Amino acid sequence: MFRNSDHILIKKSIMTSQMTNHFVQPDEIPQIVDDLRSYFKTGTTKPLSWRMKQLNGLVKALEEHEDEWIAAMGKDMGSHKYEAGLLVKNVTSEIKHTINELESWLYPKNASNPLALYPGTTELVFEPYGVVCDFIPFNYPVFLGFSTLLPILASGNCCLFKPSSNTPACALLYHQIFPKYLDQLAVRVVCGPTSICDEILKCRFDFIFYTGSPAIGKLVMKAAAEHLTPVLLELGGKSPVYIDKNVSLKKCCRRLAFGKFFNGGQTCVCPDYVMVHQDILPQFRQEMVNVIHEFFGDHTRYNDNITHIISPRHFDRLQKLIETSGGINVIEGYRSRDRLYIGPTLVESPNLDSQMMTEEIFGPIIPFMKVSGPDEAISFINEREKPLALYVLSNDESLFQRFVNETSSGAIMMNDTTFHVSSPNAPFGGVGNSGMGQYHGKAGIYSLSHLKPVLRHGTLIDVSLRYPPYNDTKYNIIKRIA
Repeated sequence: MFRNSDHILIKKSIMTSQMTNHFVQPDEIPQIVDDLRSYFKTGTTKPLSWRMKQLNGLVKALEEHEDEWIAAMGKDMGSHKYEAGLLVKNVTSEIKHTINELESWLYPKNASNPLALYPGTTELVFEPYGVVCDFIPFNYPVFLGFSTLLPILASGNCCLFKPSSNTPACALLYHQIFPKYLDQLAVRVVCGPTSICDEILKCRFDFIFYTGSPAIGKLVMKAAAEHLTPVLLELGGKSPVYIDKNVSLKKCCRRLAFGKFFNGGQTCVCPDYVMVHQDILPQFRQEMVNVIHEFFGDHTRYNDNITHIISPRHFDRLQKLIETSGGINVIEGYRSRDRLYIGPTLVESPNLDSQMMTEEIFGPIIPFMKVSGPDEAISFINEREKPLALYVLSNDESLFQRFVNETSSGAIMMNDTTFHVSSPNAPFGGVGNSGMGQYHGKAGIYSLSHLKPVLRHGTLIDVSLRYPPYNDTKYNIIKRIA
């Protein structure tokens, strides 16, 4: 267990006594990228055998050092052992799923040939991009570190792997462990302050994988545009919840609270705000109070089940959201800046122009408001940026289908929240302001590979219609057969 008030001091001591000894200097970055590119050109990373070896290395890195990863998340974020362990097990399962399926996913796909290329064949092959830059966010330093590197290596790429400087214990562990289990010439862990990312983005990559905020995503995309580099952006935004009057209220409130407060609300797909059908607003309010007390006991006291806020800056930001919402604090959780702790907080009817309702919350705060019904909820959602996820809590399948048909979001889920991301069979990604591109399972192979058409055209038959000189006779024949 690593939930204590010395959380910040632990992070600082790691940074000064250990982590800085392994920082990469800015002037080293271009050579690291060049070395990765040179290694990729040798073709070593393309065979299935190499890819499988790396994926098995990821599994061993997790399983043989499970306690160390859990401890690192505790040091960096005050994560409860249960939540940290659950994340390690989940990403391990995803890697094993890919190992079992990878050969079939990579098998060339046959496609039909047009008449103009007869006789011949067309097949689609998965070609690795080359050198991929992978930026790891602070909120899930282990889960997102492994789950993003998974499709990069499975697709046969090399990788510059940049852990977040906000999670130094996990970054140090990557630096120490990865060289023991992965090809050191293909995966380079680059540790350093946030400022080093500017130097990284000056380099030319073949693909950039960024997970974080829309604001930084725009900067990444701008840098990628200098070299016309493709990107996969996993961003965030304000993922809405609609709670219908026809609902299993207690069960859905438990699922809402679990999804929101997991990892201290620092989850890109966690429920950001809740729209409640006006007919059940009092019942919802009381049920959420009951659930919060059931899960966390006295909300005015510190509770080690709640992950800490990542930094003083984010703590101050969240405190300001609470203090300036203009709403009613139904439950105001215990707050301690020294511990970087904010307890479960429930806010009713915040002002729609407040920061709480215009910025992504990314903390253990649930704002809720009444709406007249699904029409108002759908309209409210569509007036705003497309969210990464949308949750509809209702027993009415036809109502849920309305949200499927009439809104746009990265994903939509009925009667639960947040944990659709744990499925390796469901592509994960945003749309518009919440991101572009998808990964998890097979989708990751499609995103981190170039799907290259390979066409063969035999010479047994050569149709003269295609060649000059052109004339009306040829044109009329083409019109008839096209």
